[in-house]
Amino acid sequence: MTTLLPAGAQTPQPPPTPTRSPTATPVAPIARIVTPVRGQTLSASVTAQGSANMPGFSRYEVAFAIEPDAKTWQVFGGGTQPVDNGLLSTWNTRALAAGEYALRLQVFSADGKSIESVVRNLKVEGAAAAATGAATPGAASGTPRPGAVATPGLAATAVALDTAAIPRAFLRGAELVGLAFAAFAAYLLAKKIVGFGIRRVFRRPIDYGN
Repeated sequence: MTTLLPAGAQTPQPPPTPTRSPTATPVAPIARIVTPVRGQTLSASVTAQGSANMPGFSRYEVAFAIEPDAKTWQVFGGGTQPVDNGLLSTWNTRALAAGEYALRLQVFSADGKSIESVVRNLKVEGAAAAATGAATPGAASGTPRPGAVATPGLAATAVALDTAAIPRAFLRGAELVGLAFAAFAAYLLAKKIVGFGIRRVFRRPIDYGN
């Protein structure tokens, strides 16, 4: 049976299917320093690697402090974009005194929350040690050159030894000169005595038996 529709009427359409909005993946809070690691010896420029992110991420900061207190932190790097197992910042240790330092990563959210990670007991060689290593002959190639490496303090020790030996050498020389003069004087005295005896013998008056 056919149903007749009034003039101008439209065929009814099924209701539209509701579209679901994609669900945002929750962000896990993370503040992690992968390198450097605890107890590592550092020199020159050091790359800090790791991850920095949290819900409502705003920024992150990388700072260092002197051990063992690690109370006064100096920020030297950071960023406004999350980092996933990548470069956090570059730490220039050339101007630092040799010693132990701590490295800290702080991650901040827009609502003021923060998380952090700290690596302790990082041994910084300092500028003096780095300069000494760079100035050592053969250090760049790793091949030692015989006779080209000077031991610090050796020259000063040699000079000190030579200076200390001068008085002994002078006294020894003076002693030898004195002995030479004594021998020469003994020779002259013996010569005079012998000559005197010879003259006495040859000058004795002749006994004619009178």
